[in-house]
Amino acid sequence: MKKLLLTSTVIIFGFSIYKVTSSTDFVEENAVEDAEKVNDVTDVTYQSVDPDHEWIIEFDKGINETLLNTESLYVKDDKNNLVAVSIQRDNNTTVRILPPEEGYDQETVYTLNINKNLDLENLGKYNPQEAHKRNFKVEDNT
Repeated sequence: MKKLLLTSTVIIFGFSIYKVTSSTDFVEENAVEDAEKVNDVTDVTYQSVDPDHEWIIEFDKGINETLLNTESLYVKDDKNNLVAVSIQRDNNTTVRILPPEEGYDQETVYTLNINKNLDLENLGKYNPQEAHKRNFKVEDNT
């Protein structure tokens, strides 16, 4: 009986840790349910987008405005170069990331990085460098 109780406690504790670490910190409008795979060495999961895709990020508890800048909200290409995107704050809970003037290049995998402490609900809970990452790519649909 003690073994069963101990085993059950360990399983429940393990599941609760998994649920906490697997939750996301923001809701992105128009999210694609089925991600695709890139056939390269890193096997990155990504979302397909248009060259002029605008990311709309909503924070349930509000935005930590002291961190709302290009160091805590940015896009990098697959060569780790920063991409010239613009940040636009719509209101106290919503931010838009506007694409580069020329749009995103086709067949390049990009990573949207969002500092987890931007969400007021998570402020101070994460290492200052921890980020939620979303990989995306413009694909040639011709």
